[in-house]
Amino acid sequence: MKSTQLWALLFVALAACNTGPATETSGPEPFGFFDLKAYIAEEVEKLERLEGKITKTTQIDGQSESHTFDSLDFAQELSVFASADINRPAWLDQYRVDSIRTPEGDLRVLEYRAIREDLPTQRIRVEFEEEMARIIQIEKLTENALMSASLQLEYHSGQSYRIQSKQQLKLSEEREMVVEVKLPES
Repeated sequence: MKSTQLWALLFVALAACNTGPATETSGPEPFGFFDLKAYIAEEVEKLERLEGKITKTTQIDGQSESHTFDSLDFAQELSVFASADINRPAWLDQYRVDSIRTPEGDLRVLEYRAIREDLPTQRIRVEFEEEMARIIQIEKLTENALMSASLQLEYHSGQSYRIQSKQQLKLSEEREMVVEVKLPES
């Protein structure tokens, strides 16, 4: 009898793990937020197939330096975007959602704003073109007894991305870093 119950429990547990077919990340999820992690993973796959020169400019406290690369570790480079994902069940009621649609009803802009100041991702704005996400803008904030930091992220699909970080340690000056990457034209 116990063996039958164990098999039944195992069957139910495995059936519960089935998430169904994969969904495209061109729009918001039906029961959650825009799937930023999946979108970035898809973009990384596309970027890894790019051919041509990539220009990366880094600016730290006003000092700028540019380099050209044949390739970059895009999974690492874009991990800061994926880390801003807010698609968590516990946060479903923690963000205000606004959208703009075209006269035809197509989604043009989708924006999430944090209701609470203690959430790390304060804003995500997704701009769509032909029903595909083309521009992602993200604002992240962190503040504690020792420091405050802000991240401004902007990703233009297949074209460029920009990461701007400002950090203020208590009892020291603010530091700013900007990384801009221009991708080869495809």
